Amino acid sequence: MTSKRDRALFLLAYRHGLRVSEIRLLARDDVDLKHGRLTVRRLKGSLGGVYPMQPDLIRLLRSYLHSRKDALPYLLISNRGLPLHRSMLWHLIKKKYATAAQVDPAKVKFHSLKHSIATHLLDVGADLSFVKDWLGHANIQNTTIYAQFTNPARDQQARKG
Repeated sequence: MTSKRDRALFLLAYRHGLRVSEIRLLARDDVDLKHGRLTVRRLKGSLGGVYPMQPDLIRLLRSYLHSRKDALPYLLISNRGLPLHRSMLWHLIKKKYATAAQVDPAKVKFHSLKHSIATHLLDVGADLSFVKDWLGHANIQNTTIYAQFTNPARDQQARKG
């Protein structure tokens, strides 16, 4: 993946569990590169907030924004200077990158990135309340679904066995 925009787009969506509509809403003002913070406005009844960004994402966003020659308020733009349309995001994940990775596009959905970060956080020992907050879930029951797919303590015990 050579496009700075696409790398920033997918790393942001994955790391922060963003939906297509949420990534499209991001503005330049939502990114505080100096303090390493991202303001997320969640949709569909989820809770937004201000979240820390990891250094590699900060560097990537800084590089992407420096490469742009415009002053548009949108964080991620099309080559026409408009916010990315959901059909473009669908095309990127299903057609361009799923195909490049030799993954069946029928099995790839943008929302899978949100599911992936939830499972990965639990895999490395994050507790449910952290994952709930990180994903903006208003109800812990929405987060416990992911716990069915991972159990680090069980895995560690089984390895000892």
